[in-house]
Amino acid sequence: MASHPELCFKSCRVQKSPRTTSTPYLQGGAFARSAARPGAIWRAALSVGVISACSQAGDGAVGPANRGDSSGAVLAEQLADCAAASPQDSPRSILEAVAQVNALPKPLTLPCFIATLPRPLAVQASQSVFSAQPALGRRSPRMFIFSDPLLMTIVPDGSGSHLLEFGQRHSETSSIKGELEFPVLGALRDEDAFERLIYMDRFTTCSACHAGEVPAEDIAFTKAFVSQALRPASSERVGLAEMLAEARACNVEAEPERCAMLQAVFGAGDVVDHDFPDSVATFY
Repeated sequence: MASHPELCFKSCRVQKSPRTTSTPYLQGGAFARSAARPGAIWRAALSVGVISACSQAGDGAVGPANRGDSSGAVLAEQLADCAAASPQDSPRSILEAVAQVNALPKPLTLPCFIATLPRPLAVQASQSVFSAQPALGRRSPRMFIFSDPLLMTIVPDGSGSHLLEFGQRHSETSSIKGELEFPVLGALRDEDAFERLIYMDRFTTCSACHAGEVPAEDIAFTKAFVSQALRPASSERVGLAEMLAEARACNVEAEPERCAMLQAVFGAGDVVDHDFPDSVATFY
């Protein structure tokens, strides 16, 4: 199936999406909910744990943040509690990711899910806006998390910050697409990760930018699609050292959800810079 330029323009532009006023969070090892104004609960959960220091952990790796005080210990305990509820295996397929989400206590936030992923975490960050999950500048880039053959993407701020997107490698140049919306309040069906992307019942919103979309014949229980795999241009790459600086500077009072996402990535263990295969094309 050909790509759809008119849909690409709509899906790749930065748009603000409505936020809920009831957001789950983790406190003292228990999952709870708050009817406070958006972001207030992340201030409560993370006000003790803005990254203030980092360590190097080998070539191309950055270590977890460590404040070295009681505030850092509280945050580390919160992240540890979240990760302890996980099967401790990194998902290698979209269905494994759904199963891992279902295995975790609810309600489940996206930062909590990211914190469960085993370390070292293989990551590449990009400031590219050519996506339905666009970066919001260098300070809030889109982050690609590699769990070969599964690729997961998140962004700490903006219209796509509540989404976990998937690209499961199908060939050297194509991938099966999927997406989950957070917070997750109950059990998911296997179909949910694929059906969220269906547009007009015959293609996906991914076809706007990812050409060559065809049905994924190896997924028979629902509609799923394979399309071109893409990677961001190297000129838009954001280094991990720069991301750590953003994490250290993150103001929990002003940007609680952004800080939560950065802390989930950089505060739960080592993070390693990772490259896309050369066989994957760039968007332009």
